[in-house]
Amino acid sequence: MKFFIYARKSTDDEGRQVLSIDSQLEELREYARKESLTVVREYIEAQTAKEWGLVGVRDKPLSLSRVHSILANPFYIGIFRFSGEVYEGKHPPLISRELFNRVQDVRQRRGYKRRPKRQPFPLRGLIRCHECGCMITAEQKKGHNYYHCGKRRGPCPTKTIREEALAELLRESIRRVSIPDEWADKMLAEVETWKEDEEAKQAELVASQQAELEQMQERLDRLFDAYVEGILSKEEFAARKEQYVNRKAELADSVTRFESGWRCLLTLVGTAILGVQYK
Repeated sequence: MKFFIYARKSTDDEGRQVLSIDSQLEELREYARKESLTVVREYIEAQTAKEWGLVGVRDKPLSLSRVHSILANPFYIGIFRFSGEVYEGKHPPLISRELFNRVQDVRQRRGYKRRPKRQPFPLRGLIRCHECGCMITAEQKKGHNYYHCGKRRGPCPTKTIREEALAELLRESIRRVSIPDEWADKMLAEVETWKEDEEAKQAELVASQQAELEQMQERLDRLFDAYVEGILSKEEFAARKEQYVNRKAELADSVTRFESGWRCLLTLVGTAILGVQYK
């Protein structure tokens, strides 16, 4: 799946702007790197919602709370709420449940907290000092990135090194652990065997989940009959229905992910083998 980054001006009053457009872009790029997301394009909207014409039902600019409400709306994964009950929509999901849950995680983590602006140091947090074992940290001086020991355990003799020199040392270390071509060919052949075996296993798993989907639909039908006959109260019916509808949506999303996810995983394994192949 591919993504785009979107940053915009939220207010005409610069003093009330929570994050500048540059800060928004930096934060979103950092998140994309951490989550290994493929970003194909960046969109920047220098106008506010009012200037852009993005308004609500009363012809007023969308408020931040309304935007949060839109992001939390389960309608986009194929279900919706009405009068306190959850219903399974007839419309196809616009996004996967996995993506929806990730959006909710980001919303919870970010909240309304302001994050300090950080300089981009791609190697920070990845390397430990060979002398004392502390993490290597970084700083910027005169337009260049420099890395040095964090010295959390006291004085350390390790010297500061420029980013370009450190990157070259890492490349040399990677070259030393690269594998010969004949080993890579054997490992790739084994990956193809795994693909065949995994395809058979996943077919059984998908069939099992599809069967459970049918069972969940039958349970929903029986639940509705019990409610109509007066066996269940409205509160009991609503609670059980929400549970069944959510489970059914999870199964449908899981079937979709399993049908394609294992191929992506084994493709990554093959890519990793090619990445450490001797060159």
